[in-house]
Amino acid sequence: MRRLTTREIVAVWDAGTGKSAVGRALATVAACLPGWSAAELAALPLGFRDALLLELHGATFGPRLNSIAACPQCDVRVEFSLSLDDLPARPGVEDMANPPARLTLVTRGLSVEYRLPDSLDLAAITAAPDLEEAAALLARRCILSVSPDGAPAEAGDARQYPAGLIGELEAEMARLQPWADIEVQLSCPSCDAEWQPAVDVGAFVWAEIESEGRRLLSEVDTLARMYGWREGDILDMTPVRRHRYLEMAS
Repeated sequence: MRRLTTREIVAVWDAGTGKSAVGRALATVAACLPGWSAAELAALPLGFRDALLLELHGATFGPRLNSIAACPQCDVRVEFSLSLDDLPARPGVEDMANPPARLTLVTRGLSVEYRLPDSLDLAAITAAPDLEEAAALLARRCILSVSPDGAPAEAGDARQYPAGLIGELEAEMARLQPWADIEVQLSCPSCDAEWQPAVDVGAFVWAEIESEGRRLLSEVDTLARMYGWREGDILDMTPVRRHRYLEMAS
């Protein structure tokens, strides 16, 4: 994975600003897969999408993910940091862009054909009233067929599946994409509460894109006012040269 150029960072920021969390993640991963259509990007499984975003972060901003979480007990903000090297291994970039289309889970005497959830599925379940309904909706969207093992496959209704089947499927999806189910162990310095928030990879990477985009445009504004240069010419400068001009302009 190559590093994003300054022009690309600003372009991604433009493309994602004002969109939903899913839209921002797709705008960012589009920079990893030039030439992909919006439909192809949206159909990329979430785990593989997030793996690409992690690699993009490492190449462009470095291997550490820094963020802040609010304590669920007293609302104190707790800073934390993760290293990409400490996360489960991700597949190669080529494999990330070519995930399996159909998978099979054999359990309880059943053969379950399914696909991995994608960004459209994530957007669809955000309106679910609770986690149980969200899980059931996700199953209805991702399970392609359920049949007795060895029998012809037939579509099914998630509400009629044996108890525990959806949980088994969720566990299998997590096993296949261990890098996509990231949690951190945090302890509040104020009230000693402990909790394990899930890491939203798309939000992590977008925060870096937004911060860097704002910084770059601030530099463009300063140099354009001082020298009358065009935005593209300023962004195309090496960071060292741009910072030297900024020092002289201050």
